[in-house]
Amino acid sequence: MNITLHSDDPLNTIISNSSNGAPMYHTETHKVVDKTTHLKKFTPGTQGSQDLAEIHWETMTFHSPKLLYRGQQLRVSEFLVKDGIFKSYRTFFASDGNQYTWKCDSLQKFTLLDSSKNVIVESHKDHAGIFHKAQNYNIDVMSAGLSILDDIIVSFIIVRHLEMKKRTDETNVVVTGAIINS
Repeated sequence: MNITLHSDDPLNTIISNSSNGAPMYHTETHKVVDKTTHLKKFTPGTQGSQDLAEIHWETMTFHSPKLLYRGQQLRVSEFLVKDGIFKSYRTFFASDGNQYTWKCDSLQKFTLLDSSKNVIVESHKDHAGIFHKAQNYNIDVMSAGLSILDDIIVSFIIVRHLEMKKRTDETNVVVTGAIINS
């Protein structure tokens, strides 16, 4: 199954089935005091949606964001455990009881692997829009991942946002360092 994110911002996007365009999920982020992302799942055949997850990013603290998902409240660092200091790997246990690992390469291509290293999800963006119209971000979910699709979407939204934030922070450090050293 191919799924499309209709915005580069994973915290404010509609996520749809690429084959028929039907909306599947929706993320919306509010920035009142602390940034909070609501992830809703559309009910097939209706205009309605249900709350799936809520992420409190806690921008005013040094704590890991809080995640409300599957009736539990936990820290994102407990749900998506980082594998190593310098690696972009995050591991989680899905609702099927199995362990999965997100990997991200230098081009921000995300791959989800099961414990046997089988590919469950791959993300892609054909081009950035320099010579052609920019395309939406897509994720391909293999048939083995369809039963844990909610877990895949929740975890993907988080890892993609964290990776984008990390790269923005790294750029800001380089720019700030260049200004200070001038």
